[in-house]
Amino acid sequence: MDYVYCGTDPIGASEDILSVYDAGSARGTGHFSPSFNGFNIGTTDPDYVELVPVLADGGEHFGVSSVAFDDYEELLWMGNQGGHVTSYYTSSMQKYTSFQVHDSDIVRQITTLDSGVLVLTQTSLRHQIRRGLPKFTHKSNNMTEMVSMLQLSPHRLVMAGLQEELIDFDMRTLKETRLEHVGAAGCTVLRKNSRFLFAGDQLGTVTLRDLNSLSVQHTIKTHTNVLSDFSVQGNLLISCGYSGRQNNLAIDRFLMVYDLRMLRLISPIQVMIDPQMLKFLPSLTSRLAVVSSYGQVQLVDTVELSEPRVSMYQINTNGSQCLSFDISSSSQAMAFGDQSGHINMIAAVQTPQPQFNPFSRNTEFADVVPQLPMVSITDTNFPLSSVMLPHLTTGTQWFSDWPEELLRYRYHRPKTIDPDVLNNMKMQGPIGYSPNPRTARRNQIPYVIEQGGICSTNGNGTAAVTKAENGVKIIPRRYRKVELKYTKLGTQDFDFEQHNQTCFAGLEATLPNSYCNAMLQNWNRFILHQMHYEIFDSSKNASASSGSVHISTNAENTSPSETSGSSDLYDSICDSEQYFSFGTILKRSLSSEKSIQAFCENL
Repeated sequence: MDYVYCGTDPIGASEDILSVYDAGSARGTGHFSPSFNGFNIGTTDPDYVELVPVLADGGEHFGVSSVAFDDYEELLWMGNQGGHVTSYYTSSMQKYTSFQVHDSDIVRQITTLDSGVLVLTQTSLRHQIRRGLPKFTHKSNNMTEMVSMLQLSPHRLVMAGLQEELIDFDMRTLKETRLEHVGAAGCTVLRKNSRFLFAGDQLGTVTLRDLNSLSVQHTIKTHTNVLSDFSVQGNLLISCGYSGRQNNLAIDRFLMVYDLRMLRLISPIQVMIDPQMLKFLPSLTSRLAVVSSYGQVQLVDTVELSEPRVSMYQINTNGSQCLSFDISSSSQAMAFGDQSGHINMIAAVQTPQPQFNPFSRNTEFADVVPQLPMVSITDTNFPLSSVMLPHLTTGTQWFSDWPEELLRYRYHRPKTIDPDVLNNMKMQGPIGYSPNPRTARRNQIPYVIEQGGICSTNGNGTAAVTKAENGVKIIPRRYRKVELKYTKLGTQDFDFEQHNQTCFAGLEATLPNSYCNAMLQNWNRFILHQMHYEIFDSSKNASASSGSVHISTNAENTSPSETSGSSDLYDSICDSEQYFSFGTILKRSLSSEKSIQAFCENL
């Protein structure tokens, strides 16, 4: 049976010992078991549930010294004591990127930006994009034992640690713009609000500095000995730390609360665990998460409630110390890093699949490798060009590559401008206007065809025009445009039979209602096709359809505009003497549902 002592007096009585493990066996060094039953140790229903933890990269040798939720994407960042950083995607903890930022330094803090992440180690500052590529690494003699950093603006960053100088860093020029002296106690915790920069040292003092000049404005003594952590929300500053008891350091069970309006200590908040780290919940400004080094978590209300809630949870740290924790901006998830190299996450009960941010942007992933299609070896219609060629493993070219002399770009030389056009051109600014000399026919090829061509030009297209006018081999006679010359009576006194000797209506655009000819011919073609299939289906089923309309099969009574179908369909209809309803045939030919194969599908 494992126990965690939560009292202030020497261990003796059994009521001073709080059991947080229900299992009978001692805590081992094996992997976390999801059947852990000692998570909720409070007196109320739990607000959070524990998710399955993961072993971070390098967790066999180094502990997780820093965890941070991404403020822009659904990512969780982790840094260990060996200088390695790993990111995980969503609450499923799918590994996204992993890279090394330093050979041996401890990752002190991780801050996310719009363009990437900032990783602070003991002696360097590294900026990397989220895909793992480094952008810059800053090192200087002023960075000896860095602990914390804080972004004051999109291009301004302050860094401090167990050293006498606080560094003001410009991210645009990548230079240190100011060094502010903070004393021998250094600065281990940095926070800010809209008015001040709060810098806490290891001796329990919090200094309020101006955001622009970094000059000291006020000083607050929070704890008598050592300051562990503090958080600022609104007008409240709450801290936790150590106090002296019988010439020894002891964890203070009271959270010191200061009103920033009066800079005075107000009623402290008593907790049931040994506070080591604390942070306000972003979505609940009146609630505070307090974490002990044993992995215990207590949610504390900063306002007095009529019925106080005791919300306590035990994180399974595998018997090691909890080193870091962070809360997502949506307050739906909390992450904890311990000395054993594991990352534990708890999620809100209402959201088993939590979202880290209210409005996260999409995370960029690597392109999916395209899969080759499965094609039968006997398929002769499959286009082989649709399959991309793989990368060359040997040699410099494919066997199917064309020689270089066949891959040269050759352009048609345009014909020279007619001298008449140039002589009569009038310039209007940079644009020239000239009348058309009418030396070339309409739609004539405006290029010089030299070798193996049909014709050639003499520079202005005169020879090509002559040959086109004298010869008839360029455009066959049947495809030439027929120019009709009407008399005063118009189309009534014109003999169309000399140009159209078929029984079909012509498509001359000058005839009255000529725009309907093409539509009527196509419509009659579909009707004849439908009639053909009606006759074919009736003969196949040996059952004639009843109807009141007898379809005439006399070709002589059919006008040219009504017989635009093919001769095969027309002969098949003429051979039949069955009765059909013309309305039914017309309706089926205009039906939107396709029940038979269209006549144009085999073309």
